[in-house]
Amino acid sequence: DLRFPACAALSMGSRVAVVGEAETRGTRYFLVADGRAIVAGHCLPIGTYASNDYVAIATRFLETPYLWGGRSGFGIDCSGLVQLSL
Repeated sequence: DLRFPACAALSMGSRVAVVGEAETRGTRYFLVADGRAIVAGHCLPIGTYASNDYVAIATRFLETPYLWGGRSGFGIDCSGLVQLSL
């Protein structure tokens, strides 16, 4: 239920094993083995991309903290930004 606080954080590009699906009040969820759920709209199948627009992908990282050697939404540096955007 989206009214409850998040119980975990996953970085962009995280892989999860989906074991089922559910829908509550019009929102689809993917169920994972530990009993938690992820909003289906936040996931893509492996090998698909949300966009071929590298600038649009890079802008998703606006406000991401700088982290030397970082390559995720938890922290990123300049080369990590380029790698993830391409």
